[in-house]
Amino acid sequence: MPSSIGNVSWKMGVGNYAYHATRKRAVITAGSNSYGYDANGNMTSRNGSSIGYTSYHLPSSIAAGSSTSTLSYGAYRNRYKQVAVAGGITETTIYVAGLLACTRATEVILAMLTYPARGFPSSGPRIALPLSLSGCGSR
Repeated sequence: MPSSIGNVSWKMGVGNYAYHATRKRAVITAGSNSYGYDANGNMTSRNGSSIGYTSYHLPSSIAAGSSTSTLSYGAYRNRYKQVAVAGGITETTIYVAGLLACTRATEVILAMLTYPARGFPSSGPRIALPLSLSGCGSR
């Protein structure tokens, strides 16, 4: 049953929910799960995992046990790179203008399909769109 402000107080399969004293929507426990927040309201911990933030409140690092992920942002605060390390394997994802490429050790996984750029004849400049990115993070 929701509280007077609409917060979930209990859910089957999870249990009871508890909320921060002053941030009324910030869950601090949900069943056996626990959550922490910084002064800006950013979630900084989740069941032993830690989350770091940039000065502009975007996640910069996530650590869970021996797995880590580091995120990098450009001048316009758009994410351009993520480096994830899990099980001793490093995977780097580069984001370019909405496209992405995954690099796992020395292997590059990227499938592209090109189309004529809008407003140009079919022999003019071409743009590349992802055809299949199912290999990213799945190997």
